[in-house]
Amino acid sequence: MAINFPWTLLIWDQTTSSPKHKDSPKYLRHDGPRLMKCIQINLRHSKIASAALAQVLLDLNFDVALIQEPYAYSATVPVLANIPSGFSLFHKLTDDHAYGTAILVRDSFSHSATLSSTGPPNLSTCVRVSTRSGSLCLCSAYLRPSLTDFSHTVLAILDSFATPLCQ
Repeated sequence: MAINFPWTLLIWDQTTSSPKHKDSPKYLRHDGPRLMKCIQINLRHSKIASAALAQVLLDLNFDVALIQEPYAYSATVPVLANIPSGFSLFHKLTDDHAYGTAILVRDSFSHSATLSSTGPPNLSTCVRVSTRSGSLCLCSAYLRPSLTDFSHTVLAILDSFATPLCQ
């Protein structure tokens, strides 16, 4: 089980209930089928947090990052900074990109990945990923604290998750 604290990721061994350091032999051993390693993070539009995430993805060998409030440069299509080599980026960000979502998928983890075009821009990103073990739909959502029509927005996001892409 992974426990995510701000700037800290602890790997927990459920059999002994003791934290394992990333360099311990049990953590590095890879027995059995390949599992997906996923991290979720709100970058709060921070360039420094974005750079730190890129290094964490590489150092700890994560396959997927579900990102809220990414750091992006304004352009015709917003450009996310600090995408590590070997990862593909998926997003539907607009000029209001500070309040959005993105998903990073390690290229060696997936045979193919397809971005869903449905759902509200910025607020949700869904990607269908095909792997050796099968397919899965990854979704990342962000709801601004200032949102006035919370219920309507949640329903729109949930409807986008139920598209044929993710079924």
